[in-house]
Amino acid sequence: MSEKPVKLVGFLCNWCSYAGADLAGVSRLRYDTSIRIVRIPCSGRADPLLALLALQQGADGVLVSGCHPGDCHYSDGNFFARRRFAIIHDLMDFLGMDTRILQLSWVSASEGKKWADVVNSVAEEVRAARDDAKHTAISVNEAIPVPQGPKIKPLDEDPAATEKLQKIAQELLSSGKVKAVLGHTRRKRNLPGVTAAFISRPEDVKELLAFTGCVPNLSRYLKAAIKRYEGPVAMVGKGSDLLSVINLEREHQIPAGMVRRLALSCKGLVDPEGRLLGFCANCLAGVLGAADFMLGESPDMPAADDFADVRAIEALPREVRAAYWDEKFATCLRCYACRNACPSCFCKTCFAESRRPTWVFPSPSVMGNKFFHLIRAYHLAGRCSMCGECERVCPMALPLRTLARKAAKIVQERFGLLPSSNREEKNALSQFKPDEQVEFIR
Repeated sequence: MSEKPVKLVGFLCNWCSYAGADLAGVSRLRYDTSIRIVRIPCSGRADPLLALLALQQGADGVLVSGCHPGDCHYSDGNFFARRRFAIIHDLMDFLGMDTRILQLSWVSASEGKKWADVVNSVAEEVRAARDDAKHTAISVNEAIPVPQGPKIKPLDEDPAATEKLQKIAQELLSSGKVKAVLGHTRRKRNLPGVTAAFISRPEDVKELLAFTGCVPNLSRYLKAAIKRYEGPVAMVGKGSDLLSVINLEREHQIPAGMVRRLALSCKGLVDPEGRLLGFCANCLAGVLGAADFMLGESPDMPAADDFADVRAIEALPREVRAAYWDEKFATCLRCYACRNACPSCFCKTCFAESRRPTWVFPSPSVMGNKFFHLIRAYHLAGRCSMCGECERVCPMALPLRTLARKAAKIVQERFGLLPSSNREEKNALSQFKPDEQVEFIR
C-alpha cells in the first residue's frame, strides 16, 4: 500500500468536533497529519456541495463531523446533515464511486481519543480507496450491458377522452373559471409527436387532444402562464405531471388554487416484452389525489413499480457501475436541457452556473458531468415526480430518469416517504426523524 500522504479535508462543527480535535491536540494524541480542518458553525451547514467541491479540486477524501444526535447546539442541524449525507452516499455508490472517500462521524467535545481514532481510520481507508482506484478501474468496453426496466406505452390518441377534454375546456373558458388551458396537440407540418397547446379562447378548444401515453409535462410553463394570463389556468397531464403541480404549490412557486388539473388516463407500465405490469406509484398518486377532472377511466390496478431498472444497475459490481456511468456521462454536452425542462428546477441561479464559488467544472468533462448530475439528483430527492422530462429532452439519451428513480428509491426505503399529493407535507430534505439509523456513520 502506498505511503504517500492523502489529501483529507475535514468539515468540523465548531461546538463539538472542533473542540474534540482541540482536546486531542492538547492531550498530545497522535493522529494522521494529512487532514486539513475547516471549522463550520454546525454540521447542518456542511452541504454535500462543499464535500463534492473539495473532491473535485483534488482532495482524496472528505470527513464531516458534528455533535451526536440530540446534542446539537442548534437543536437539529445534525439531523438534517445525517439525512443529506445518507442520500448523497447512496447516490455516489449507485454511480460506482468509492464511498470511502466521503465519511461522516459524530464526535463530542470530550472525545479527543475518538477523534484521533476516527482520523487515523478514515485516512487509512481513503488511502486504500485511492490505491484501489489505480488498479481496479476497467474500461467501458468491459462494462456489462444493463437490463432494461419497465417502459411507458407509446402515445395514442383517445377520441373519447379528447371529446371530454374539449367539452371541459369549453366550459371552463366560457364561464371564466380559467383564463387559459395548457394541453397537447399534434405537431404541425407533418412532424411526429405532440407539442404544447395554449388555448385562451373557447372557439380554439378543438386544437386540444387527449393521449393515453406519456405526454410532455407542461407544469414547467405554469408560473409564466399564470402571470401572462393574469388568472387561474387549467393544465392537462398524466398523474406525475399533476404531482409536479402539487410540488410547485407546496414550495410556493405558484399560488395554491390557481391551477385546475385535468388528468389523462395512463395505460400503465409494460415490461420489455410488452406485458402490462401496472401503474407507477407517482402517476397513480397524482391521478387519485391531485386531479380535478378525469379525462378517462380511473385506474383500477395497483401501483406496480419495483424499480427493476435501478436494481439491475445496483446488482453490478462497483467498478462496472462506474464504467457504465462514465461511458454515459462522457457523451453529456452540458446543454442543461434536463434542468430547463424539469418543473422542480426553479432556482434563479443554478449551482451549475455559479462562479462564486464554482461548484462544478464549467466545461464538459466526465468528472464535471458526473458531479453535475449527481448534485442535481440529490437536489431532486423526494421532490422529483418522475415525469421523465429530463430523459425525454436529453439529446444524448442519458438514462436520467433511472438516476432520478434511484433517488426516489433511497427516499422510500431509507425514510419511508412515498409519493404524496398533500400540499402540507415537507420534502425529504426539509424534514427528519430523530431515530433514523444510518449505518455508515461512525
